[in-house]
Amino acid sequence: RGNPRLLIDFGSGTLELNVKTKKGLNDGEWHRLDVVWNKQDVTLTVDFCKTAEANETEDGTATFYDDSSCRVGGTTPNFNEILNLNTPLQLGGRHVHQLDPTLFQWKAVPYGTSFDGCIRNVF
Repeated sequence: RGNPRLLIDFGSGTLELNVKTKKGLNDGEWHRLDVVWNKQDVTLTVDFCKTAEANETEDGTATFYDDSSCRVGGTTPNFNEILNLNTPLQLGGRHVHQLDPTLFQWKAVPYGTSFDGCIRNVF
């Protein structure tokens, strides 16, 4: 628990992204989540990816870079040009009342405790 999970659906299927952070984000501190997408590719980044590991070799060979503890990406199934919502738009956790996923034909279901914090710069 305490790891960020993103469900994104542009009307043609749900993409689920989970970042397995080194420490859970339920530590009482503020955290930054960046979601970046183009036509189909989506990336979720936690705290500017400060926990990524980079190991440089002394012989000048390729540098090892591991950002799996702070960034995850995926591709949405197909793409609809317009985000046409006929279901709830959920940002930051889930509402106190459990939604019935069969009403909206969701393949992935929100879970966990409700969100307590601030969401800004959504446009």
